[in-house]
Amino acid sequence: MLIAFSSATFATSMTFTIGNHDDGAIYDGTTNPYGLRLDDTGQTFTVGDNLLGAFAGASLVLNFDPTDLAAGAVLSGVIIDNATGSSWDLVYMMSDLSAASNGGFIAQSGAGMLTEQGGAGSFVLIGKSNGTGAFIFDNDGHRLDGNPGEGWVGRGWVEGSGSSNDFLVTASPVPLPGAIWMMGAALLGLLGGSRRK
Repeated sequence: MLIAFSSATFATSMTFTIGNHDDGAIYDGTTNPYGLRLDDTGQTFTVGDNLLGAFAGASLVLNFDPTDLAAGAVLSGVIIDNATGSSWDLVYMMSDLSAASNGGFIAQSGAGMLTEQGGAGSFVLIGKSNGTGAFIFDNDGHRLDGNPGEGWVGRGWVEGSGSSNDFLVTASPVPLPGAIWMMGAALLGLLGGSRRK
């Protein structure tokens, strides 16, 4: 008996749901939380619904494969302008990745586009190194004192004349679909059954 699986069946790509970091704007429960701020324009954007803010509906994800860092990482989805409530599409691609100490990555470069839905606004985003990298994503709890359970943090810097054009986000891993786990269990059962014969 021969069973063939495509390499995509057991892909090691990881997906994370992105949320606002409670240290963005020193979140105190009354100010609007954010995960991206552009001092050049005076805008802040909420990137997830994990902290109470004026507007809901942001949905941002991060994808990368820890076994193939050369493939890069992508941050994509919809974020919300905290001042106007307008929705913006974000695609930000990171490259020149190396492994970070706790299972994440350090990207040396990044580039992307932020485009207002139904509007005329758009920005080109170019990563800027802080001396370590242009975007750091790791399970290190960066600036999450007193908030256990939110260990994955992303922080990145974007070129511009403003003092702080940057990302500061939390992340939660998206579990593998149950079908993959069931297929794995079935495969183990087949292998175990063939050994008995």
